[in-house]
Amino acid sequence: MSDKEEIIQGGVPPEAADPISPADPVDQNKPPDNQIALQTDSGAGENPDSNTGPAVTQKFTNIRNEERIVSIDRQRSVETEADKQMSDLLDLLESLRSKKIMTGKIAGVETTSSGIPSAVLQYGEFKVVIPCFECVNPPADFRDQEPNTVYQYILSKHLGAEIDFVVKGIDQEGEVVVASRKEAMAIRRRQFYFGKDRDGNNLLYEGAIAEARVVSVIRAGIFVELFGVHTYIPVSELSYQRILDAAAYYQNGQRVLVKIMKLERSDPKDVQVTLSVKHTKKNPYDTVHERFTVGNHYIGTVTMVDINGIFVALDGGIDCLCPFPIRGRPLIGSRVTVRIHSISDETRRVRGDIIYSSYVLS
Repeated sequence: MSDKEEIIQGGVPPEAADPISPADPVDQNKPPDNQIALQTDSGAGENPDSNTGPAVTQKFTNIRNEERIVSIDRQRSVETEADKQMSDLLDLLESLRSKKIMTGKIAGVETTSSGIPSAVLQYGEFKVVIPCFECVNPPADFRDQEPNTVYQYILSKHLGAEIDFVVKGIDQEGEVVVASRKEAMAIRRRQFYFGKDRDGNNLLYEGAIAEARVVSVIRAGIFVELFGVHTYIPVSELSYQRILDAAAYYQNGQRVLVKIMKLERSDPKDVQVTLSVKHTKKNPYDTVHERFTVGNHYIGTVTMVDINGIFVALDGGIDCLCPFPIRGRPLIGSRVTVRIHSISDETRRVRGDIIYSSYVLS
């Protein structure tokens, strides 16, 4: 068994684990039940303070044993690879001892010999491994599939996502770190959903605009994490214009502004938020009459075709719904010229006719 697998095996397998609930506050003085064993040169499952022993000292010694550099000034100002590696190690040790939150992007998904899928991040020269039961919540229904197969799929959908984590164990010789995302999310929730500003007001509230991370994208919408709360935003709340496929506009690792439409935090163990991307911007239909006039011609791009007709995106974020032209249906993405024949203030819908298209299906 490799060093990495030995560290992971120090935790509780998914079937028996009682993982940190995404909404549970973290007790700083009590490790979670599925604490992953710390492995060092001096033994397994030792107190984190033991990292000041031979293993850490040897690692520092190896880093410092670099070729002598002649500097311009007394104090060298250029950072070497050894300096960076030393800084990375100190960051990881600080996270291990004080639960400092670290951030990275999921670069891969690996499976141990025992079949446990894990998210893999790279922090400098150190590989950070987060077992599936410490990274994502299990689905409500596995649909009669093998749990590890489902976890593998869920983790693969998170590739490229930016996440927080707290270090739980370090194998310094193998330069492998085991971490927990769920514990970091619990800390974030406690800080932002139950924290107060200097005036005693909530940091987050309904109507507030905040920065969220896109962690997974499907055709019908995006999954984001907002300070430790994982939630879904449907495609209808992404833009005032019709979007056919959210994956054409969003990707994992992206940061987006969201507006909190609803917030329920009466139960600290189950914080619920409803978010919208489009409501962070002004509704373009508020100024539709300033931009467009009935009877005139405008150019736009075909974004969607369904049984209702052809949706053409005009400048300024306005959609114009047009019937199918006699000369053929234009392709999605093609530039067309439309003549507007009505603007409804009640339904906030612009209708027109396509009078020219460069690409059509005959």
